[in-house]
Amino acid sequence: MKITKEHLRQVIKEELALVLNESAAGEPSWKGYLGWHVPNESVDTSGVDAQLINNRIQRDGKDVYHITIISPPETRDIVQNIKKEQELSGGKAKKAAKEALLKRADALADYDFNIGETKSIEGPGDGSVGAKGEDSVAVFKTVEWPEAQALRAEFGLGPKDLHITLGIGVNGDVHGSKN
Repeated sequence: MKITKEHLRQVIKEELALVLNESAAGEPSWKGYLGWHVPNESVDTSGVDAQLINNRIQRDGKDVYHITIISPPETRDIVQNIKKEQELSGGKAKKAAKEALLKRADALADYDFNIGETKSIEGPGDGSVGAKGEDSVAVFKTVEWPEAQALRAEFGLGPKDLHITLGIGVNGDVHGSKN
């Protein structure tokens, strides 16, 4: 079989697309905590029940995916530490925390993360949809991202089970369990 230049270009283009799909596509996000927006085309939801995906969209208000790097309670702790260390008011400490976290998070775009397998967990729902404390389920993709873990460590936080939530049950997301 003779390989043409056009065929070789196509193979290289396809291989490059695969590599780029596994990179740190996306950007930092801030909704009172540090997250990372992941482009929808980077997330494979095959095999996930459509109703679970719709419940997640209802909770989030739109069809977007994210990785929570530093949770809201952890962000509040960081704000309190900055408030004490820098002797700032609450509002100025929040602003300082947001600026520091987003500035540091910008560098994450230089690093790849790996989106792993699809998993699910059952437990009491958080009530983001449905009833709080009632049985629910969360379906998610595991994420390996050493640089995001390093960012957490810089702010005095331990490792986190990073993930992308694909869908949630009728009573919301399931928190507090190891992924």
